[in-house]
Amino acid sequence: MSTALIYFYYVLPLLILPQEANPVSDWKVLNEGFIRIQYHAYDTDIADLVYLVIKKNFDRTAEMVGYGGPAIANIVISGSKDEYNLFTGNRMPTWSQGSTDYENSRIVLKSPSFTGIRESELRRTVIHEFTHFLIGAVAPPSSVPRWFNEGVAMYLGGAETFRSKINISAAIYTKSLISLNEIQYLMTFSGDRANLAYAESRAAIEYLIEITDEKSIRFILAELYLNKSFESAFTEVTGMEPIDFEIEFRTVIRQRYRFYFLAAVGDYIWFLIPGLFILAYLAVKIRNMQTIRRWKIEEEQDEFE
Repeated sequence: MSTALIYFYYVLPLLILPQEANPVSDWKVLNEGFIRIQYHAYDTDIADLVYLVIKKNFDRTAEMVGYGGPAIANIVISGSKDEYNLFTGNRMPTWSQGSTDYENSRIVLKSPSFTGIRESELRRTVIHEFTHFLIGAVAPPSSVPRWFNEGVAMYLGGAETFRSKINISAAIYTKSLISLNEIQYLMTFSGDRANLAYAESRAAIEYLIEITDEKSIRFILAELYLNKSFESAFTEVTGMEPIDFEIEFRTVIRQRYRFYFLAAVGDYIWFLIPGLFILAYLAVKIRNMQTIRRWKIEEEQDEFE
């Protein structure tokens, strides 16, 4: 994207939008270059952390998606559930921790002051939403499939969790894997189904990078900037049509993730062991009682004869 377009679509809104966006008057503002963070006074430490996370991860994120402009961000840290819903237009599911609003060129975060999430989760959320924000700066957001957008954000947000692998493994055995196209409806999913969608999206991007390299991500986004369809951009960069990639990807994850569900079983085995011992004890006791009863019957028959 040209410098002029970056300024028009992303820098200019930072200068004129915030005053119109505030639903209340007690906002504080952190301004550093083109990074602007709105927050309440009690979230000062949170705002400082958000700023540091963006600064630390900007170069890596920008390189990944092919963004060549200045470090930009327009962030609102909402102080309550109602405030979050107000900024997001009541469009976000309850399980969401953040939202990237392309229309208003801003990121809306839930403050840990009312969600209680850990710092590590907040860091991942900030990187995740900032990735969405920069993707929107290099390609028309509507042209980027949800699985691709979420997958890149998850990939940059940190290492894959063991729980994500278990989720995919369980879905393999219950035949409940989500097709990549279906992930487009992520915002309508339940929390558990959303976790699976995020895990699959990340795994898909990891596999795409494995068979190509990280540059393929920004090359695909660059093609989308030229108003090419995702199918055309993906095929031109990877040499595969998206449907063929998904077929190959599903084959691979079935091989790689199929045994992780056993770890989930292991989480419960320690609770089952005492019950198994009790059942074994009762089984032996019942069998002994049956044996004694049979002996008595045989003894009575011998006496009768």
